[in-house]
Amino acid sequence: NLRKEYQNTTRVCNSSCCIKDADVEIHTKVAVRNLSLAVDAGEVFGLLGHNGAGKTTTMKIMIAEEAASKGRVKIGGHNITSNVDEAFQMMGYCPQHDAQWKNITVREHLECYAAIRGVPSSDIARYW
Repeated sequence: NLRKEYQNTTRVCNSSCCIKDADVEIHTKVAVRNLSLAVDAGEVFGLLGHNGAGKTTTMKIMIAEEAASKGRVKIGGHNITSNVDEAFQMMGYCPQHDAQWKNITVREHLECYAAIRGVPSSDIARYW
């Protein structure tokens, strides 16, 4: 049971994406317990873990598909529950099940999702 814990007490909720002390209970089963996570603007992050570790549930609370039963989630300083539209304008999310497009590049994939959301493809250049 190897474990590494990182302490970051000064910036936890000043980041572009912030989850603080979140719990998620689904039908009385705890799927996520006491999760804190911070991702800074421009960072790319991966969420790794074994089956049942809570990865999908964590992503679902970040995109407001599931609600945390405790704690808070902020994207770009906007609470994902009370300011969902503002939070969504600050993030992009490409779920795993849509990754089957084998004949297009990552950039083309992002441009497709940007077009669906009404974001001009020229805006992608700022982040690419």
